[in-house]
Order: sequence, then structure tokens, then C-alpha cells
Amino acid sequence: MPRPTYNTWLKGSVGQSLDANRLVVAVPSAFVAAQLNSRMHGMACSAVHAVVGEETDVAFVVVAPGTAPSHAPHAEAHAPSARPASPQLNPRYTFEAFVEGSSNRLAFAAAQAVADAPGANYNPLVIHGAVGLGKTHLLHAVGHRLLSRGQAFRYVTSERLVNDYTAAVREGRRRIDEFNQSYRSLDALLVDDIQFLAGKQGTQETFFHIFNALHDNAKQVVVTSDQPPGALRLLDDRLRSRLEWGLVTDVSMPDPETRTAILQRIAERARVTVPPEVISALAHRGVICIRQLEGFLGRLIAAAEWAGVPLTLDSIGKELAAYAPMPEPLNAAEIITRAARAFGLPTEALTGKRRDRKAAQARQVAACLLAERLSLNPGEIGAILGKRDRATIAYSIRQGKQALTDDPGLQRIASEIPQD
Repeated sequence: MPRPTYNTWLKGSVGQSLDANRLVVAVPSAFVAAQLNSRMHGMACSAVHAVVGEETDVAFVVVAPGTAPSHAPHAEAHAPSARPASPQLNPRYTFEAFVEGSSNRLAFAAAQAVADAPGANYNPLVIHGAVGLGKTHLLHAVGHRLLSRGQAFRYVTSERLVNDYTAAVREGRRRIDEFNQSYRSLDALLVDDIQFLAGKQGTQETFFHIFNALHDNAKQVVVTSDQPPGALRLLDDRLRSRLEWGLVTDVSMPDPETRTAILQRIAERARVTVPPEVISALAHRGVICIRQLEGFLGRLIAAAEWAGVPLTLDSIGKELAAYAPMPEPLNAAEIITRAARAFGLPTEALTGKRRDRKAAQARQVAACLLAERLSLNPGEIGAILGKRDRATIAYSIRQGKQALTDDPGLQRIASEIPQD
């Protein structure tokens, strides 16, 4: 790569460990780590593959200020601050690094409570909200606190849970027993994005029994989701009811004051001086998620570094004017809500037993849009729309398509529901 690129991003980086097909590289700041992980991860993996002869992941982690990185092959045993406390936990996602505000105060307090006394209160704890608002941060923070207390826990994404269970099933009964025991022996289980268990009946059944075993033994369960449990129609009823046993809380879009504090924290972590007027301008932009806002600030910082100019409102004027937040991906619950609202009905009219003409037509339109825009099959749509059978939904989809073709009023309603 060009020398300026190397000097900007890789100079001062040090290999910390290489084991289990994973190379850990220490870098001096979180901003550098974020840029390397997002922009140069593929290049780094290819370079390491060329040297070691096998597929190897590369993780860039932050060395705490004042900590000298070691060149020893297994230095992480002697320099814990130079690597993530746990391979599954992001070292930046701690309670101390979380910016509390009115949009997340209850979730933040509840997460601290379960981390300090797992199984005592709020069991299970469900944190839901849109993408990029801090759910995963809080889940990792719980993990870091549990780790510091020496308690046995596991952080796992629902995708990883499905993959691990599927692998265990392939290997036979003994491996399934080992899988179950490894989860049931924990002090706490942290599951990210529980909504992706939807439709995975085998994994849901297993998780249901693991949940019961942990809960019965006063062990903590914390999950995150993009919706409250009651809206996750593709989850088993028993599992949904279990998730509603404890505390269900949400994180929402922070107000401009909290966004200002978050951006200031990001700049401090990157060791970059960002003028207050730039922070304020960014904080008052329309955003869908904080992660997107953080990425935009990172791009502005990088662009200023490459151009050798200070960050000012004048220097970022064009980028700021062109900045438009990406829309939040549409989900099934949003389609149903919008379809119901377009017909002047509550959501429950579409998912419940109501059968009058207005509710039926709204349900048909929703079924058609769920099939077209989310590529769901009739069985999945039936589960979402009040456990209706496949034949009924297939008929509703056909009727919905015909209605949308024939009725200009319905066409306008459908056009008001975003495509994605």
C-alpha cells in the first residue's frame, strides 16, 4: 500500500497473538481500529492468508493508553489491556463508555442491575429497539461486568446459536447433550438479536428448555431484539411468553443533547479535536441510528486527515449538505402497522379474529405486501397474521394483488408504505 496510507493506519500496530485461525493486532486508538476493521479487514486477511497458508481472521484491537504492546507471540496473557477481555466482546462496549440519556435510561439501569446481581431481578431482561441505538453495547457491557466478577456467561448472537445447534445435531446425541449442558451450566446467557430465531423451530425448542433450566436455577438471561417479544410473531408462543416474564425495555433515538454527548465521546476516543460547532451540526442532523452518525463522523475525520485540513463547518460543508441518513430496513411489524393505519384500524384488527370487510381487505393488502417486499412465504405470513393457515394466506395474497391492481385508492395506500 502507499506509504502515507501505511503511516496513517498501520504504523505502530503490533501483532499480539495468532491462534485458532485468528490474528489479533494491537493499534493505538479506537478510531484506527474501527477504520482498519471496516476498510482494510479483507486486505489484511488476504495478506495473512498468503503468509500462513490458511484462512485466518484478523482482529484489530485497542491498546489502553500508556500500555506498551508486547511482541511476544502469546503476549495477551501478560497484557490483558491490549486485547478484548473475551473474544466475543467488543472492548469498547462497556458501561463506562455508554452515554446515558432519556432514550435509554431504563435499559441502562436495568443492564447494570442484572450485571451486578445476575438472576436476582429483571430475569429475563429484554432490550429492544431499532438498529444502531445501543442494544448490543449494553449486552456487551453486561458481559464485561460479569467477566470482571469471574462469573460464567456466554454472549452469542442468535445466528451463532442456530449454527452451533445445527452442528450439534449433525454430530449426534452426545454432541447435543454437550451443547445443552454447556448452556445450562452458565451463570448468565446473553443472546443478541433474538428475532433471528424466527422460523428456526428446532433451535427455538432447545432455547426454550435452556431458558427454563437457567431461570429455574436463578441464572440470568438477557436478550436483545428489534421489537418487543409480543410483536415477534414467528417465535413460538411459549418462548414469547417466557421473554415477557421479566423486564421488557427499549432504547430509542437519543435527543440532540444526548447525540452531542455521544459524538464528543467518539471524538475523545479517536483522540481527535472536533470543534463544538461541527459536533452540534452533526447532532442536529436527521439520523436513523447512532452507528450511522458515528460512521459519518469517522469519514469526516478521515477525509480531513487525508486532505491535511482542520475540521470546520466550512471544510465539511459539502459533505454535510449531501449527508442523508439511510432509511431503516422495513420489517413485517412495520408493514402490518402501516397497512392497518392506512385503513384506520388498530394493528390487532389484522392479527386478531376480526372478519369484517374492512379488516379482511386490510389483511389481504398486508399479506400481499409481506410476500412481495419481504419475500415471506404463506406459512410465515400466516404465523405473523394471527396463526392463519397457509391456504387462507395464499388466497389473501391473491386477493390483495387483485385489489391493488383494480383499486386506485388501494394503490395509493400501498405507495405510502416504503419499499425498503
